Amino acid sequence: MYAIDVVGGCNLRCPTCPVGQGAALPKGLMQRDLFQAILQKIVHEQAPQRPDIWLFNWGEPLLHPQLGALIGDVRQAGLTSMVSSNLHHSDRIDEVMQANPDRMKVSLSSLRQEAYGLTHVRGDIERVKTNLQLLAQARDRHKATTEIWIGHHLYRHTLQDQQQVQNFAVSLGLGYVPSTAIVAPIETALRMLSTDADEWVAEPLHAQLLTTPAEISSHLKAHRSGRFDCELRFNMTSIQFDGCGTLCCGTTQALASEPVAFLAHSHAALEQKKYAHPFCGQCMQNNLHLTTVDL
Repeated sequence: MYAIDVVGGCNLRCPTCPVGQGAALPKGLMQRDLFQAILQKIVHEQAPQRPDIWLFNWGEPLLHPQLGALIGDVRQAGLTSMVSSNLHHSDRIDEVMQANPDRMKVSLSSLRQEAYGLTHVRGDIERVKTNLQLLAQARDRHKATTEIWIGHHLYRHTLQDQQQVQNFAVSLGLGYVPSTAIVAPIETALRMLSTDADEWVAEPLHAQLLTTPAEISSHLKAHRSGRFDCELRFNMTSIQFDGCGTLCCGTTQALASEPVAFLAHSHAALEQKKYAHPFCGQCMQNNLHLTTVDL
């Protein structure tokens, strides 16, 4: 998988995301010629075979004025695509459905503004609901085959909303996938591991987490053999809007002390830089990496 942040920036300020935490992430739009060159390199290197292209990482892809064209570029390259959005912008919904990405996730936590506003700061759930209806209509109008689902983030204060959100998704012919909310990036989770719980739990949203980084780390330590590599390291490459690589899609860590242009380095060279990065050891030592669950 390649997570390509075609937009550096987001309209929301979610507290469990680095954007909402004020991380100094680069802002801008990926130029289409750069995006096409990245796709050409991926296809040429064939590493791995026919990878999946995510047009997002920390940014909101619907902010890109050429998103439909970028999705078309992925299809033209013979690759599959995925878009993930908070769906606050409706002006590109039609062109996105016309471009027919393979998969699209719309993330939300609740259909109640008092709950949604805590997890998606600056967000308006009524606008999202309206745009979901527009999305379903555009899908039908263009006969798009895109697999679309609502990704329901579960917190203590949104567990009660599962049936309501699922019913709304089904009414529009959308899928419903609930998932336990986690803290990102990994740097924040590591800080929470090394901080007294009374300090970070004072944050309103942190107190609503169903499971804390400490609980996740402890559980995974007890169930992992340590034989498996991190999937975000061996199976994914993340790229910023300016074409520079980052360590992985779960962290804001740069790939090296100096910017590393994806186009200027072979797949093997980029992998070498990932595997030499000291942050991976810290993450894996605390069992915050993503890997196969041992049976």
